[in-house]
Amino acid sequence: MAAVHLCLGRVSRLAESAQQGGLGWLSPAEQRRLNRIAASARRSQFIAGRWFARQLLAAVHGDRPEQWRLTAPDEGPPRVEHPAIPAHISLSHSGDHLACAVAPSPVGLDLEAPRRTRDFLTLADLVCCAGEKARLLAAQPPGREALFYECWTLKEAWLKSRGEPLSPGRLAQIHTDRALSPMAAEGRTWRGADFILALVANPLLPLGWIGDAPGEPLIWRVGDTGPGASNGL
Repeated sequence: MAAVHLCLGRVSRLAESAQQGGLGWLSPAEQRRLNRIAASARRSQFIAGRWFARQLLAAVHGDRPEQWRLTAPDEGPPRVEHPAIPAHISLSHSGDHLACAVAPSPVGLDLEAPRRTRDFLTLADLVCCAGEKARLLAAQPPGREALFYECWTLKEAWLKSRGEPLSPGRLAQIHTDRALSPMAAEGRTWRGADFILALVANPLLPLGWIGDAPGEPLIWRVGDTGPGASNGL
């Protein structure tokens, strides 16, 4: 059955295992992009993400991880190159956390593991619509930060699922609200011990975790309220 498959991992562990036999499994385009990355932490994230995606593709669709080919556009997300399997992937990392999703249709994933205190209410003025800001102010203070990151990650996952670039102005044009039914919920969020994970995918597709799931998700409606939008809430 077609489904959205998800997996969580650690950048440090994946980068180490990915390099044990060399990096010959990277495509020439990926090798060129990696060679342009100077920062060691960013190189580890790139290697870990590309290996993680291949591992999940192999677990879902078969073949060995190194047999899967991914594109490597400059600053763009990877795409799967397979003539027979309609596989879409999304990767997201924050700190040492890494998440990957594989689906038969476009999918967006965003992960945030806040490592410092942010003035998230000021950030909300830039990226949230009026209804979301009112929801934040109405929430009890201990839960406001998690609620903000749920909103932020949902918006970024929504844009990723559509291949759109990220910008504060564009984020403010996207509306999020709790869904009453899973069938109407394009978005899902999970609260981990030190991270927030958001997924945007076809709500008709079931979810399948490879490994342990970080609890039960909250379900959300996500839509465009910008000028000319045809699917705003």
